[in-house]
Amino acid sequence: MTDSAEFQRLILVTGPSGAGKTLLSKALVETLGSAACTLVSIDDYYLDRSHLPVTERATTNFDHPDAIDWSLLEEHILALRTGREVEKPCYDFESHARHSQTETMYPRAHLVVDGIHALASRTLVDVADLTVYVDAPLEMCLTRRMSRDISERGRSEASIRQQFAKTVWPMAERFVLPQRKRAAVVVSGEAPIAESVQTLIARLG
Repeated sequence: MTDSAEFQRLILVTGPSGAGKTLLSKALVETLGSAACTLVSIDDYYLDRSHLPVTERATTNFDHPDAIDWSLLEEHILALRTGREVEKPCYDFESHARHSQTETMYPRAHLVVDGIHALASRTLVDVADLTVYVDAPLEMCLTRRMSRDISERGRSEASIRQQFAKTVWPMAERFVLPQRKRAAVVVSGEAPIAESVQTLIARLG
């Protein structure tokens, strides 16, 4: 499916790490229908650091916007939005490097982009059909991040707490929380997911 003349609806979902934006994005896709949606995680667009020693890769501040490959991300989102398929990178969080293989992403009626910096790009915000911010208190974010990183990314509780205090929350206060003002809709990460999804559906019309 390439070079479709029909534009796709672009939905950007952001919020602090652990706020519940990925859960909300997946629930929205499920409600809209997976066959009608393309879901892209900005986490896959971290800059490749395979050329660096493993110990040096681990010290990268992944919560700073500069950790993202913005040129590739914007290129891919704009391509998908205008009906062209892309080869999305796949990121390995244990080795802090991109996988050698990519994943083909196809344009569909709805393009949902999820990440802590989803509203940081003026290029993407300016063409988005819906911008969403998921709000949640610090303690909830830490608890959810800990659960995810232990089960999915092979991290220890001590390392998660240290990273959260050193970079995750300071970067959230500096770069993520201010994105709230760019959001057309703000939902609570503490609210039932089904309720938040219906709020977004209503805004999409």
